[in-house]
Amino acid sequence: MMNYPNPFTAQTILKYEVAEAGEFSIKVYDMNGKVISTLVNAPMEAGQYAADFNASNLPAGVYFAKAENAKGEVTQVLKMVKK
Repeated sequence: MMNYPNPFTAQTILKYEVAEAGEFSIKVYDMNGKVISTLVNAPMEAGQYAADFNASNLPAGVYFAKAENAKGEVTQVLKMVKK
């Protein structure tokens, strides 16, 4: 998983890959571990995807995107910086 641009000002695009079909989620957390946004929470086929994260209403800082598969396994964690 990666995002572009990083750092970003108002919005960034996360590109990610689903390895096998099933439930998949991506949630964005702040530095305190609070869920800020759920970008993806749906059954998905294996493949490559993109999701927009609009953070225009959030303060500057560090955020983390966490991807989980159907088994509840964390597949990736991404650090994002908002200017």
